[in-house]
Amino acid sequence: MAREIHFARPPHVVADQPGALFGSGQTLWAVVDIPLGQLDTFRQRYGLRHFSAAVPLDIPGYFKEAGVVADVLKSDDGNVSVENAHALPARRVALHTTGPAERRVFISVLC
Repeated sequence: MAREIHFARPPHVVADQPGALFGSGQTLWAVVDIPLGQLDTFRQRYGLRHFSAAVPLDIPGYFKEAGVVADVLKSDDGNVSVENAHALPARRVALHTTGPAERRVFISVLC
């Protein structure tokens, strides 16, 4: 993968799919919880700059195997997301506020 995913400390993994074939590539996804204080470090290390308010309708589909964990992406107005779907690796990241000091991070990568 051209750009690795970096966290300041190991995150709490809520759900993941280590690799599924998708056409000629491989899709990897994970849902992790991180403390709010580590969010900026994650964004900088992973090269995420501008998040958009809300989550596009197609993003929850990338996490359908996570079941009810991904349902918050469909309904919460406080979610934000960023997509870089036109380059490889194609990346989609969404953030959900799980509490005042924690964020749930949804990461989907197509390599």
